[in-house]
Amino acid sequence: MSHLLQLLYKSLFKPEEKKPAETTKEPETEFTLESAQYVVITTTVLWGCRIYNQVKDFILANESLTALTQELSYFLEQIYSFLTLCRMEPRESPWISVSYLLPNTTSITQTYTFFENYDHFFSSYFSTIAARFTPEQLSPLLIIKATFPQLNPFYVVRRNDEPLNEITEEKSTVKFLSIEYIHPELVEAIEIKLDESWFIVGNQLFTPSFVLRCLEYQYRGYIFDSGYTIRMMDSNCETIEFGADTYIEITPTGYEWKKCFSLKEMDEEPYDGDYDTDFVDKKNE
Repeated sequence: MSHLLQLLYKSLFKPEEKKPAETTKEPETEFTLESAQYVVITTTVLWGCRIYNQVKDFILANESLTALTQELSYFLEQIYSFLTLCRMEPRESPWISVSYLLPNTTSITQTYTFFENYDHFFSSYFSTIAARFTPEQLSPLLIIKATFPQLNPFYVVRRNDEPLNEITEEKSTVKFLSIEYIHPELVEAIEIKLDESWFIVGNQLFTPSFVLRCLEYQYRGYIFDSGYTIRMMDSNCETIEFGADTYIEITPTGYEWKKCFSLKEMDEEPYDGDYDTDFVDKKNE
């Protein structure tokens, strides 16, 4: 009887044996080829940036090395320009440039040929302003790269077939997110790169001569005739498109659309010296 009571007591009041807690074994991190490449690339980039900054600081602290670096950079730019057949602006400023278009009947990709002459600003400004253009010299263009104390160099761009308006160094607040040259016979658009030094109040941009000049100063092949379109996106993400008979004039807060002669009309009728200067206001605030 006592044995049965002991069994009953154990079955009712015997504490449960606690099982040892199961430990989760973390998976071992495998050292793969991809992780090794990541470590090597990261380390290389960081060390490269550090070395670059140290070398840059050392060169800037040494005037002779700075001059040597600038000479080497300019020499490499000349080689690149020669290999890619793109033009280069003069190294020293201020300078003045006079350019125009002439009809080209021998080229397949260019209906017009771009002519440009550079000279030192102070020696040729007044003779350039007084220059006369023949009817065959289309879309005459005047560009001045100016420098003033405590100011970065900037460009003055004017049509050279009319009296020049006031020249100022005032920068406009207008900004363009992208500028592209489009032609029906080109597979892809060509990007036109203009920094803020071009967006000076009063500048007249994207006349036919200006457009062809932009194409001449980049490395991609192009086709130029009266069928091109300029497509721009402004800071409001609005897309603007216009052709060879339109250009823009920069204002303090935006730009104005202005009409100029049409290259298509020039193919049919010689230039008589009368431009249509009607424009549509377009603000980009």
